[in-house]
Amino acid sequence: MPASFKRYVEVGRVVLVEEGPSAGQLAVIVEVIDHNRSTVQDDGRWDASAALRDKTVNTQVLGGGCSIKRRRLVSPTDHDGCISVDQASRERPKGEGRTNVETYERENMDHAARLGVAIIDSPSTGVTRQPFAFKHLTMTKLTIRGLPRGAGSPTVKKFFEKSGVAEKWAQSGWAKKRAAVKARRSLSDFDRFNVMLLKKQRRNVLSPATKKASA
Repeated sequence: MPASFKRYVEVGRVVLVEEGPSAGQLAVIVEVIDHNRSTVQDDGRWDASAALRDKTVNTQVLGGGCSIKRRRLVSPTDHDGCISVDQASRERPKGEGRTNVETYERENMDHAARLGVAIIDSPSTGVTRQPFAFKHLTMTKLTIRGLPRGAGSPTVKKFFEKSGVAEKWAQSGWAKKRAAVKARRSLSDFDRFNVMLLKKQRRNVLSPATKKASA
């Protein structure tokens, strides 16, 4: 690994979310569960069908899933794909073994431990707390020093604002380039035509000056 490499996966590392409804927003790693995924602060929804297919915690909000907070899980036996662990425990007849949901919860935890998970969170940018795959996150050079491991959302918000992460990010060349690309994509046909005319005017001014300087 090059000696100049400094963007390590660590608690307090500011990341750029690349997938899901929070794409383009900043978040903070608050806990590293394993080497492939982290917990991100997004909108708290899981996709039930995807979770049932791969038996792992889905890290993107794809729609059509159930709204899950902490103990909310998907179950193949429920009509809407959602059932809580508490509900499953009440419905289980006395003396029977684990319900499908309890078994599924245990399999999820075991599978997540094998794959690697981290938790991200950022109330300041609208990203809610949730597990997120590292392949859908880009590490920035910004870190929040002193952030406690596993910090809650209020603490993350306090440290985020105190560190001035949003201001530092806005001043970076990376953020400015992304903003320029976003603005260019939002142009109408007439706006793009005006940009073409302005570029043509610039060439007409610069080309003679360049030829004169090189002569």
